Amino acid sequence: MSTETESQRSQTETGALPAFALSEDGVRFMAQIISVVTARGAFKPEELSSVGAFYDKLLESLPQPPPTEYDPNAEAKADSPDDQLELNLDA
Repeated sequence: MSTETESQRSQTETGALPAFALSEDGVRFMAQIISVVTARGAFKPEELSSVGAFYDKLLESLPQPPPTEYDPNAEAKADSPDDQLELNLDA
């Protein structure tokens, strides 16, 4: 007797994989994994175009941060002496 679920039956009949949900953090983690293993040379050159296309799809699925307004004084504020640490390297 078979205990196939409805999704397994429909997968068998259509040959398509069932859809699943992945959290935003999960998608970011997958993209990070692809980035790391690519930098380490884990993919063959002929695989890079398909891996890159999948990586691009992952990034496109993530919500884009809202655009920020340019503040020309932001750099000046970041370089202000109040925000800088004083280091004593004489010791």
